[in-house]
Amino acid sequence: MCTKIVGSLTSKISPYAIPGLSLSISNIELAACQTWNISPADLYRKVRTREIVEARMSVMKYRRENSKVSLHTLQRETGFDHSTVIHAIRTVNNLLQVDKPFKIKHEKFLQTIKNQTV
Repeated sequence: MCTKIVGSLTSKISPYAIPGLSLSISNIELAACQTWNISPADLYRKVRTREIVEARMSVMKYRRENSKVSLHTLQRETGFDHSTVIHAIRTVNNLLQVDKPFKIKHEKFLQTIKNQTV
């Protein structure tokens, strides 16, 4: 089920739209879903539960910083406004400095992605 939902999200994106992306979007999203124990369907739902929001913000930050995706592209793919994407990136940076449990989960998320590329 997870692969089917995420696959439908990535099927709408041209492989040429994001040059330099070493991982598919579905792998990044699945890593976040595994780390925060949520379903891929929940990742982009407009809800404010902490686990879902942290996972969504971490995916946005990773995609923006590691694949050089434009804000417009992230906005279009996630369904959130570009200012929400900017806020997510800033919030993750702040949480990494002050929230140890979040930092541990975020590092686990990054490690999961790193393990997928090897």
